[in-house]
Amino acid sequence: DGPRSLANDHVLTVLEALHDECGRDPEIRANLGFLLRQRGQWRRAHALILGAIDGIAPELVPHCLANAGYCLLELEEWVSAFGMLDATMSTLAAVDAGGVVIESMRPTASDLLDRAFQACSDASMIPASVIRMAEALRAFAPASRTPGPVSGP
Repeated sequence: DGPRSLANDHVLTVLEALHDECGRDPEIRANLGFLLRQRGQWRRAHALILGAIDGIAPELVPHCLANAGYCLLELEEWVSAFGMLDATMSTLAAVDAGGVVIESMRPTASDLLDRAFQACSDASMIPASVIRMAEALRAFAPASRTPGPVSGP
C-alpha cells in the first residue's frame, strides 16, 4: 500500500462525508461508486453509479452505464449485466461519443468481459453489441496481453 492507496483512502473518506451531506449529487454518487468498484464493493458501487445517471452530464452517462454493468459482471448477474452493457452501446451509438472507449481499471474491461463470457453458462444471453464492445476494448488492451478466442451468440 503506497502513496496512491493512502490518497485513495483519503478520497474515499471525503466522498463518503460528502455523500452523507449531499447524497443526491450525481457527481459525488458516481465518483464514490467508481472508487467503491475499484475496491470490490460491487453491489454498493452499482447502486451509486446507477443512481447518478439521471442527473449526471450526458457525456458521462455511457461511462456510468458501463461501470454499472461491470459491477454486475463481477456479481455474476449476467442478464442484468449484459443488458446494462447493451444499453451502454446503444447510448454510444445514439450520441457523438468522439471515439470514446469505455475502459475500466484493473481488471481491464476487456479482461472482465472475457472472464464473464467464459463464466456465463448461456452464451445466447450475450448481446452482439456487448461482443462488439469486448472486441473494441481488446483492441486497446496492452500489447503484452494476448486475448483468447471468445465465442458469442
